[in-house]
Amino acid sequence: RQDEIAQANQKDAVIREYIKEMKGMLLDKTVAKDAKQPGSEANGVARALTLTALTQLKGEGPARRTLVFQFLRESNFPILAGSEKVQGANLAGYDLSGADLSRANLYEAYLSGADLSGANLGRANLSEANLGRADLSGADLGKANLYEVNLYEANLSGADLSGADLDGADLSGANLGRANLRGADLSGCLLYTSDAADDTPC
Repeated sequence: RQDEIAQANQKDAVIREYIKEMKGMLLDKTVAKDAKQPGSEANGVARALTLTALTQLKGEGPARRTLVFQFLRESNFPILAGSEKVQGANLAGYDLSGADLSRANLYEAYLSGADLSGANLGRANLSEANLGRADLSGADLGKANLYEVNLYEANLSGADLSGADLDGADLSGANLGRANLRGADLSGCLLYTSDAADDTPC
């Protein structure tokens, strides 16, 4: 029990230190302006702090990870998204299960093999992101921007994709069992079928 308490305190310290460092950047207007420019040195530091915090919280429940994304969302920090200057954040294999990523900007993010089961990705920007072989079972992707996203062999069983933009998405080999696709834009997407020799348009 003492070990559990010690570990919990350690994880809480990770969150406190992360928010302290990021808050310091935000309060300095000059640094904050630079930090919000993808590809800048300050933005790179902020991204490194964020990814380090998420790595240290690996194996935790979603509550503490959600605090990281909530901070980014409320402070309008474009940390994880890509741009013309920098690729999206590398979150391959990360455990983000159950996390609240609603409205998160994950443009061009590399999430291959990530565990996003039960995560809230409603209205999130995942356009051109790599979610190949990711676990999105039971995830909320309602009205998410999934334009040209790579969902190759992703597990979308039971996921809510209602109203999502899947234009140009690669769904080849994806598990869509019990997925809700009502109102989703599937124009131009690729969907592999067992009786087809190649990927075929949706």
